[in-house]
Amino acid sequence: MDEVLELLVEGKLEHVSFNPDELFEGVLVSADELRAKTKVSYDGWVHSDEVALRLDISHNDAADLMRKGTLCSEHVNYRFGTVILTTKKAVDEFDRRYLSVSAIAEEKGKAAAEVVRKFGKAGVRPAIRSSCGRSLFFYRHELDP
Repeated sequence: MDEVLELLVEGKLEHVSFNPDELFEGVLVSADELRAKTKVSYDGWVHSDEVALRLDISHNDAADLMRKGTLCSEHVNYRFGTVILTTKKAVDEFDRRYLSVSAIAEEKGKAAAEVVRKFGKAGVRPAIRSSCGRSLFFYRHELDP
């Protein structure tokens, strides 16, 4: 929405109409023109929402892994500030090495706390602890096949 408003204020949209009876909702713009003039996609880059889905963790925990560099990522300057992105390759490498406790719990049909207790009793310690959430990661090579 911010991008659309900026384009409107700067007069950069050519196909605009307005129905004054509908106030703000009466501003009509061309969807094709907006697609062409807004948010540039970063081919090959992955946002923290996609990382969260892939690793079965929260968005905040994914962003934390990326901000700290635990998951190789980069700050990319964008129109209204900086976004942090990673690559599919980096997520693949991370996923080959680590497994989240939530993914393990879902796979085994158990509660995450139960999985953590079981691993603790077996002497398996988390490889990574998220500082902003409850996500824990274990080395895949240390887990039972």
